[in-house]
Amino acid sequence: AHRALITGLALFRQLGGTVLRGRVTTDETEFPMLDGKRLEAELIVIATGPWMAEMFPKTIKPISTVIGVNVLYTSTLDGSEMFDQSRMPCWIDHGLGSFGLPSAEGSGVKAAVVIPDKIDLDNDERLINQRMLSRTRQYIGKRLPGLNGQKVVDSKFNQIILTPDTHFVLDFHPEHQNVLLAGGCSGHLFKHGPVFGEFAAGVGLREYGTAPRFKLGPRRKLSPAESPSGR
Repeated sequence: AHRALITGLALFRQLGGTVLRGRVTTDETEFPMLDGKRLEAELIVIATGPWMAEMFPKTIKPISTVIGVNVLYTSTLDGSEMFDQSRMPCWIDHGLGSFGLPSAEGSGVKAAVVIPDKIDLDNDERLINQRMLSRTRQYIGKRLPGLNGQKVVDSKFNQIILTPDTHFVLDFHPEHQNVLLAGGCSGHLFKHGPVFGEFAAGVGLREYGTAPRFKLGPRRKLSPAESPSGR
């Protein structure tokens, strides 16, 4: 994700875009501000992942939850291609909030387990949850018994935002019709990034409307069988 972001910024600059760094917040009406000054543009697209909940306490926070995810990368067997991306598929365990990817570029097999506790993005350390470490190891052993005994080579703690139905959000702010909110399920949204970005651009330019399931408003929690992300 970090490499993708840096690459995206470089491409944006090549196309003539200007990148500004600063603190993005909103005022009492939820209009976006940069370093305390209102942003001025014909169209403002907000795609700040889990930070959207605090930025939009009236619009996004009531229909979202920010949670953490333990991610472990486990070494693979010497001389074996069994767990490489050329041989092994990605997977998701519906109802368990767990998923994983094969080893890519020698990174090790990625396995992620959702931490049900809510997190504070401004104050909590973004370090792997040690209390859940053994559960994550147990999950890897059950899902991929061929990796039993292999060492963890890397770990990461991710923070994601989820809506009750785990569908994305792509809609104009109800009070600011030049502010387009894009996000809502940041874990899986990254995987859909290119096509979601293309779709969001069309909505932002008003070439077509958003999908009904992406509209702002009350969300109903779906069963794992109904949910697009299996949660």
